Amino acid sequence: MGWSTHASGTLDPPEVRNWRIHLVALVASCSALAMGYDTAVIGGTMALDSFRRDFDLAGKSQSHRDTVQGNIVSTFQAGCFFGALLTFPLAEKWGRRKTVMLAALVFLIGGTLMTAAHGKLEMIIAGRAVAGLGIGASSLVVPVYIAETAPPSIRAERILCRLRGLDRDHEYVRREMGEIRQQVEERSTMRMSKKQQFKKLFQKGTRNRMGIGMALMFLQSFTGVNIITYYAPRIFETLGVSGTSLRLFSTGFYGIAKTLGMICFTFYVVEKVGRRKGLIWGAALGCIPMWYIGGYVMRADPAGAAAAGVVNRDAWGYLAMVCVYVNGFIICATWQGITWTYCSEIFPLDIRMLCVAITTADTWLGSFIIARSTPYMISDLGYGAYFFFSAILVCMGIWAFIFVPETKGITLEEMDALFMKPMHKAVWAQLRGKELVPERTDSVSDEKKYIESEQFERKE
Repeated sequence: MGWSTHASGTLDPPEVRNWRIHLVALVASCSALAMGYDTAVIGGTMALDSFRRDFDLAGKSQSHRDTVQGNIVSTFQAGCFFGALLTFPLAEKWGRRKTVMLAALVFLIGGTLMTAAHGKLEMIIAGRAVAGLGIGASSLVVPVYIAETAPPSIRAERILCRLRGLDRDHEYVRREMGEIRQQVEERSTMRMSKKQQFKKLFQKGTRNRMGIGMALMFLQSFTGVNIITYYAPRIFETLGVSGTSLRLFSTGFYGIAKTLGMICFTFYVVEKVGRRKGLIWGAALGCIPMWYIGGYVMRADPAGAAAAGVVNRDAWGYLAMVCVYVNGFIICATWQGITWTYCSEIFPLDIRMLCVAITTADTWLGSFIIARSTPYMISDLGYGAYFFFSAILVCMGIWAFIFVPETKGITLEEMDALFMKPMHKAVWAQLRGKELVPERTDSVSDEKKYIESEQFERKE
């Protein structure tokens, strides 16, 4: 058969997973490049001797530098928090595409302010806040846009046929167009006011989704990846890596490890492994490198040895550096990607944008807490910071095992049936192989037979 991007356990024809739909998702997700750039570059910038000199930080105490670093980094997350919340009404009124364009413009303004800082910390902080507004907006809209263009929920028959790679007479296209028309009619005849939307957040079948979504998005900031992303040179310094250039070089490799993890998530984990298993295994495997790093720092005190002029590093020290990369790869292949995917697909159609706005703001709130507290954790807790995130990962894995149901292969429209039961009961039913989602209509059954017969004829 060979390798393909087609998801097992679904009724989607193989033609649906074509290059067009992947290209649309790829272009839309390029907004993450801006977020990754702004998030990653600041850690390396603050580690430069020229930055400390130009911004008058060279002769300051470690406590003062911790405060400045925390302010600079966390201001970006604060901007993202408000950007995600404030963009919700704009995305509903203007649409996804125009909102993404506006977010890009806001980010450009923030980047311009940072570039023109010239030794003024106030402009750096202001620029990061403005850039955060743009990134927060795009982080809200882009996942929803991708979810709405992915099978089986997009608009317009001509675009639908082109994206799916199928003829307009194909049973799959006809069924999906029927679902889309039904959704449009429901949203046009039962348009909800903002008050009604907020009221629905607390109704049965929605409040449990909100609880899971908010927990997932908040907890992903506590996997340990964010602290290394924001303060990678500082982290490598605690592992005994001396010299600014070497620390920045090590930080670059960490970015490569994260990129490889996201590639693994995109082409394997999200559809082949599934959301639930990915979260469980990600937490179980991701905590092991963090435990080792904490143990190594506790035993060897590499930062203290480097400060004393002892630069010899044994095999255990190199293994600790490898563990940093392994942790980044594992978490990015699981928690960092699955959480965004999960929260973009589980919410009711009529209030999805509101739900995603809240969960997106929630993840930026968690990131703000981590960014603000990490410099003090590194200085005051030392190895305890790594043990803390390791323990959090263990708890996250247990929680995901008990409360997070699998959503792979379930359409956006079928989520309502899945989440009507209490989550621990839904998970237990899935583990026993009990069907929670009602059987699809005859047209879907006919579609499946049609697809299977068509595939059989192709083989012959």
